[in-house]
This record gives sequence, C-alpha cells and structure tokens, in this order.
Amino acid sequence: MFSSLAATQPYRAKLLMHFQNLDVSVLLMYGRSTARQRVFAWAISVFLLVSLLVLFWYAPVIPDEDIANTVQAFGSFVLEGFGGAAVIVMVQRLLFPMKRTLTDQVRRFTPIGFIEERDRSVLDNAYIQVMETASRVDFRKALELAAYDPEILSFGNLRVIVQQRRGRLARWMVTEERISQACFLLYLCHRAEQKKRQITETGQTDIF
Repeated sequence: MFSSLAATQPYRAKLLMHFQNLDVSVLLMYGRSTARQRVFAWAISVFLLVSLLVLFWYAPVIPDEDIANTVQAFGSFVLEGFGGAAVIVMVQRLLFPMKRTLTDQVRRFTPIGFIEERDRSVLDNAYIQVMETASRVDFRKALELAAYDPEILSFGNLRVIVQQRRGRLARWMVTEERISQACFLLYLCHRAEQKKRQITETGQTDIF
C-alpha cells in the first residue's frame, strides 16, 4: 500500500498547479474599451457641448419666442455654472492638489467619462488579482513552465518576475502597460499549466 502511494507521489508532483485559480476574463481585461470606442465617446462628448453652445448663441433667431427664452435661460445658467465651477476648481487645485476636482466628478457623467470609469474598474480588478496571486505564489515557478510556452521567458515577463522577487511589484505596476504585462504573464502560466496537465495525462495537447 505504502509502495503504491510512494509511486504516485512523483506523478502528483508533476500535476501541482499554481496558476489555475485565476479569473481569465480579468487577466484578459474583458470589458475594457477599445481605442475606437474611446474616440467615439470623446467625439459624442464634444458634440453635445458644442451643440449646447450653438443653441445658446443662436437662440435669438429661433422663431418660437418661448423656446428661445428657455434656451437662453438654460444656456446662461450653464455658462454661469461653468464660471463658478472654474473658480472652485482653481481654489481646490491650490489648496487640495491631491483630491479629485469638481471637473473630474462631472466628467464621470459624460460619455468619455463613463468609458474611463469602466476601464479604471477593469484595471483595478486586474491589479488586485495580480497582487492576490503574488501573495501566495512565487512567480519564479513560471520558469518551470517555459517548456510548455517559451513566451514566458520574454523580457517583459522576466521583468515582472524580478519585480516580485525584489518586493517591488506593487510599486512597479503603476501604469496600464505594466499591469497588462503582469496579467499576460499569469495568463501564459495558467495556459501552460493546462498544457502540462493534458500532456501528462494524455501525451498530447490541443491548447496552442
């Protein structure tokens, strides 16, 4: 009995998985906007603002007097609001430079602001998953999986491994590009372990 158990130990060790309890959709940043979507949202935001200003400027030539007066009143209110907001933002920048300004808060309700807020949420989730994985897994174990996916040994992935080893991973992931690189490494490791399992169990794999 003990001999059979001992015989299975190496087999179990080969199937030891470190990168399987990961949400691949988070690592691949599903839901993040494309460059085209961001440009489109920005264009809509600009169009809405320009349309509002044009309506205000040309309100006197609107045939219906009641509509013209309403447009002028609303336009005046918006412009006065912009003026007051500009003063508030300037004071806030001077006294509290690290806080989010009123402009940032209002921007969240524009099309481009909505896109940016969603992208920020996707990046935050990706950052959290990388750090949670780093707290329980030594990324140097990824080197053992290079036989199943040589791309793991690319310079960008090796940088992530080095930063974790030096204890600077959290401070290093301060840009979208670096967060994406760390997520890409974990995704490659996740996929390489699946290849390893298939090859160990069946002698072949359909993962490429």
